[in-house]
Formats: sequence, structure tokens, C-alpha cells
Amino acid sequence: MKLPLLFILTIIGIKLSAAALEYDDAANQSIRARPLFNKADTNNDWKLTAQDGVDPAQLSALDTNKDGVVTYQEYSNNLDIPYEPWNGEVLRNIVYKRKDGRTLLMDIYRKSSTPSTAQPVLYFVHGGGWSGGIKEPNQRMLELFQRATESGFSCVAVNYRLVRNWDLNDPVIMRDCVIDVKDGLRFLKKNAEELRVNPDKVIVIGFSAGGHLAQMLNYTEPTDFKGATTLANYSIKPAGGISWYGPSDFTEDKLFESDDAVHLKFKPGSWQKLVDKTSVPLTYATATPHQKDLLKEVSPTTYIDASDPPMLALHGTIDPVISFHHLEHLKEVANSKGAPIQTIAVENAPHGWYGKNLSPQWPDLLDHMVDFMQRIR
Repeated sequence: MKLPLLFILTIIGIKLSAAALEYDDAANQSIRARPLFNKADTNNDWKLTAQDGVDPAQLSALDTNKDGVVTYQEYSNNLDIPYEPWNGEVLRNIVYKRKDGRTLLMDIYRKSSTPSTAQPVLYFVHGGGWSGGIKEPNQRMLELFQRATESGFSCVAVNYRLVRNWDLNDPVIMRDCVIDVKDGLRFLKKNAEELRVNPDKVIVIGFSAGGHLAQMLNYTEPTDFKGATTLANYSIKPAGGISWYGPSDFTEDKLFESDDAVHLKFKPGSWQKLVDKTSVPLTYATATPHQKDLLKEVSPTTYIDASDPPMLALHGTIDPVISFHHLEHLKEVANSKGAPIQTIAVENAPHGWYGKNLSPQWPDLLDHMVDFMQRIR
């Protein structure tokens, strides 16, 4: 007996809307479970046992075949990972693309039900060093989402292919992250009518690696970094961008130097596995011509000109992960090219802006971002 396709897709965790939007909850469960599994797997043998210090009751609940070992599949299939509460409507796990065996998803946050008219969009790209992270926003980003949706925005959160630093044979590199988040914008354009979004009023935002990707979206042309052929005929030029402590230029090695060199995460020479999948330490000064092209290609400052949308860039002055020099450099280049930019130096702020002596404080930073968005919408 042949089963209806919709019935089959529902059984395996994939849903189709009447207008052929595809959802994949199972894929997102696997994505969200992976960092939790990696943290619990203390001896890095890709399985969980009592030797990893896992709570015996949890171990027993997850070990479905009762062999004393929890595989990643068992962990992913059976772990309950709740979502952060949201006061409104969320369309979760819309598939915008599948590539290299990976499923790329987006969520859409709204104040209430589907709006009757197209809304401006806040398009969020997560951080995680291009090799980690999930699309679900943290508490601070959710606060911004709440303010944005109350002002009439739809908020979109996307994931993208992550660079597998541990696997030099995996082909995904930083430029693929750029391609994916641009394809997410193209998907919004293709489905703008059904999703009730205004593709001419999209503000991109991200933190850390996501801040870099937000800069790339803001400064590159819509036709740059072509991806899925099914999305090739669609394009969006953002109306503005917001970057939280994102790197701005990989061709300037001095930007990755710091007085706090002991704690600086991304030092000169640390980009090889992200940019070119080589085990040889990579700086712009020592790079091959091909590597120089790659570093220049993923540098937001490469693309800045006077026709660009406005950028709001915020960065902590004592950031030990991505040096504050990146904000200063971004502002200098934008000003030299006549590109509109507003920068905010967050005094005493490390990476992530946590601490008691920040200036401006978080509520003030939130107001600055909402004001920026309101001016553009």
C-alpha cells in the first residue's frame, strides 16, 4: 500500500504547509543537541557512559536499548530541550536550504498571529566562531526581538553551515557561512508574500562571528556569494546592519593583536582552519596569493563604499576575543569611503558585554538599537 507523501513526512518529523514551506523539527533537535552532547562527553569518545559523570537517572532515561551506553542518536532523539518562552507567535524550523547533507533552517518571531500586511524584518545571525552556535537567540537578543516585534517588525533567526575545525577534509569554510546567510535573505525574498515580510526593509544583526556575517550582508552586493540555484533569481540588499563585536578585516594582522595577548582567542595565525582548511598557521603577511584572496573575500571592509546602507557597530573596549581595534578600523574605513556608520564603544565590556561597570549599560544599548531600527523602517 502506498502512503500519502504528507503522511510519510509527518511521521519522520517534516511538515509541509499548504504553500509548500517545509519544516524540519528533527533536524533542529539534532543541531541543538550536539553542543550539549559534546559538553557532556568529557572523554571525547562520542558516547556517554557513567565515566563521563552523567547523572545515572538521566543516563538510564536516554539509554533506550539499555546497553549502558548513550549514543549521540539516542541522546538527540530523547533529550528534552525546551525553547525559551516567547510572548507571541513563532514559526520554527522552516527549511530554507539543504546543502552538503546539512539542513539550514530559520525561525520567524512575531508579536501575535500572521500579520495582514508585510512587516519590516530584523534578520539575526548567531555567533560561535563560525564553527559553533545555534540560531535560537540568547536572552539579550530575545529582549531586542521583543522590542522589535512590539514596533511592528518580524524577527528572523537563521542557522548556517558550520566550519568543522577538527576535520580538514570537510569542505566548508568561512565563505560558505556567508553564502548561507545570503541565501536565507534570498529565501525571504522568494517567499515574502506568504511570510508577510517586506524584503526592502531588512535590517541584519549578529554578534561575534554573526556580527562579521551581518557586516558582510550589509556591505556586499546582493549578487555576491551565489549559493543555491533555486534561490539565484532572488536578492535582497539590507536596509541597514547592526554588528555586536564582530571582526571587520582579516587582511590586517595587527587587528588581532592585543595588550591582553594571553586571553586573546583569535590571534594572528589562528584562521587557517576557518578560512582555508590548512593546518599551517595563517596570517595575511605569510599567506599564499590564493589565501590572500580568501582572506580579502571574507573581510567586510573590502566592500565598503558610499552607497552602502547605514551600519551600527558596537564593541567592548576590553574584548579579549575580538579586539576593540576592529571597531576602530571599521569606523576609519567607512568614514574614508563616505559610508554611513554609527559606532558605540562599550566601556569596560569584555566579549559578550557581561559585567557590572559597563557604559553604556544594556538598557541604553537596547534603546540605541531600537532607535536605529526605527529610523530605517
